[in-house]
Amino acid sequence: MMSRVNHKNLVKFIGACKDPMVITTKLLLGMSLWKYMANIRPKQLDLVVAIRLAVDIACTIEYLHANGIIHRELYANNLFLTENQESIKLANFGLAREETITELMTAETGTYCWMAPELYNTVALQRGQKIHYNNKVDVYSFGFVIWELLTNRMLFEGMSSLQAAYAALRCANHLQIFLYDVDLAFNCKITQVCSANHLSTHEHTRI
Repeated sequence: MMSRVNHKNLVKFIGACKDPMVITTKLLLGMSLWKYMANIRPKQLDLVVAIRLAVDIACTIEYLHANGIIHRELYANNLFLTENQESIKLANFGLAREETITELMTAETGTYCWMAPELYNTVALQRGQKIHYNNKVDVYSFGFVIWELLTNRMLFEGMSSLQAAYAALRCANHLQIFLYDVDLAFNCKITQVCSANHLSTHEHTRI
């Protein structure tokens, strides 16, 4: 899958072999967005920098979706700053897959804090159970990445993975708590892409 995509904000694929199973990508000399944000906390990113990185991420996900690929693991640990911190690259295609309209896809795929609610349920799912969803799961994750870029705060801080999952199901209420210190224009956009109706309203091309 990585061999057929090429974008300036995707980690560059070099090659792979089956025995042993190894994937080689271009060496990234920067650090993950997660680590960088933790290093400067509680300081926040300059707004211009945050917007530039958000645009990089949005363009990357738009490119993947245009090529029929869902990443399914969009969060700060899989986003890497370049050495000069001028740009960002998306890595880790371990959970990525080609989008399909007719086939079911594996549920509960990704990292809970950034996982769209349609990927799981309050009713226990069987391991590997497959359900219907689409590339909007990446749009949902992107909304919370924007929030992190703007606030440099931890998502669902103090909660376990299971608690975060249930909190996401009540996302509309939690967003009002998350967004009290975010600029109104960004507040509205994050609310739109992370709300319960994000499935029917937003494509990355619009964001």
